[in-house]
Amino acid sequence: MLWQEQHPEFPAHESYASLKLGIFEQIDPNFLRILTPESVNPADMKIRLVEITWGGVVVDGIPALDNPELIAADDADYLRGDDLVFGVEINGDARASGLCHERSFSCATYPASEADGTAAQRQLGSPGIGPPRR
Repeated sequence: MLWQEQHPEFPAHESYASLKLGIFEQIDPNFLRILTPESVNPADMKIRLVEITWGGVVVDGIPALDNPELIAADDADYLRGDDLVFGVEINGDARASGLCHERSFSCATYPASEADGTAAQRQLGSPGIGPPRR
């Protein structure tokens, strides 16, 4: 993959797009919603098809993190000082979430509906780290 990225002067074989789309379709037919035969024309692509790889999940296979439970950073006792987190700060509001590791069964949250239609969260792994609770 790295070699391919560094050598754009070597184009893929003319049958490559058809072969690759066939492989993605076998993994999950929904990939063809994203990578259509019409969309993989090399002249129209900003990223070469040889550089697109399967990330290990099906289309929409990573659940949304809608309204995750937040805890203060000091309460994140499941994390060690050298654990990696994904973080973002917008207008002074900083949030972070521990990346998946062996001490966290799963880092995903799944939205669940309650009878009255309000959204609830069923937490399966590490909560997000947000501002201290007041």
